[in-house]
Amino acid sequence: MEDYFVLPFTLGAITLFAILLVKYGLWIAKLSHRDKLRIVQSFLTRRTFAAIKDSIMEGLLHRSVFKRNVLLGYMHMSLAFGWFLLIVVGHIEVVVRYGSLVAPPWEVIFFPYFHHETFPGEPFMTNLMDFLLLFVLSGVLLAYFKRINSKIFGIKKTTKLKPGDRFALISLWGIFPFRLLAEGATAALYGNGGFLTNSVGHFFTWINVTPVMESVLWWAYSISLGVFFVCMPFSRYMHIFTEILFIFLRHYGIKLKKDFNSYSRIQVYSCSRCGICIDVCQMHVANISNNQSVYILKNIRDQNLTDRKLYNCLLCGRCENVCPVGINLNDLRISQRIKATKEFNSNYEFL
Repeated sequence: MEDYFVLPFTLGAITLFAILLVKYGLWIAKLSHRDKLRIVQSFLTRRTFAAIKDSIMEGLLHRSVFKRNVLLGYMHMSLAFGWFLLIVVGHIEVVVRYGSLVAPPWEVIFFPYFHHETFPGEPFMTNLMDFLLLFVLSGVLLAYFKRINSKIFGIKKTTKLKPGDRFALISLWGIFPFRLLAEGATAALYGNGGFLTNSVGHFFTWINVTPVMESVLWWAYSISLGVFFVCMPFSRYMHIFTEILFIFLRHYGIKLKKDFNSYSRIQVYSCSRCGICIDVCQMHVANISNNQSVYILKNIRDQNLTDRKLYNCLLCGRCENVCPVGINLNDLRISQRIKATKEFNSNYEFL
């Protein structure tokens, strides 16, 4: 079959949601009985609506990041909210085409490949999807520039990426440019597309695009999606879904305990490693690095936190005040200090 290219996306999506289901299921199962009771009692209350509102404002629109820097906020919003809208509007496009709410997920993701004919509302829907794709691509372009010069985004120092994060980042950066090229190739072959993809299609017409070239580009798009989905649970991008879970639990009144528990782990995995906390850290100003909160949370995730890094902090709370996710950074560090060795609990050499 010529549409085997949907397999990388499909397998990646199945892998992602299976891992998330297991992780989140275990974390919630390990919450205390009282915390579980809070969730049940709060679910059908105004707290849920408040959590939904916060999830939109912070998880999709990135309100707190906008307050830090407009350009940085727009970059995050265009990627998160733009991608979300592409999925929602893409599903509406499928509903309009088929007249049914039920459709395979790959029909939404690869709609232009499977459907070349016109249908009622098709010009409007196609141009709207092109506009949303352009919106997301503007965020991708800004993400490229941020890696070159982060100061224009209000950040002096970006976080150091481990190989897994770098691999996930490269696959993320490739998703939407490949989508644009794939849709442009299809537009060239079938004479369709919106204002953006049709313009790219004119270029492909000029170079005499073939069905094989079109297929290669759809494969590249699907592989980028699949690779990113598989990498997500093991990279910094785990925060995309975990942050939403954290927001709901926070609204339900769940708080950190003295001991490091599953709710603590949810907060750790909610960190996006944006690096905003680095600039305000007085240790960083003193050229003492690798002990800022973003790196401590990374060390907790990787299970390689040392006592020296853990204690090399004055607990001033500056990082916690600027954290766009609202993570209780001081409490998390203190809960780790309780577990630390007696050597560091009984001396102040780190000062």
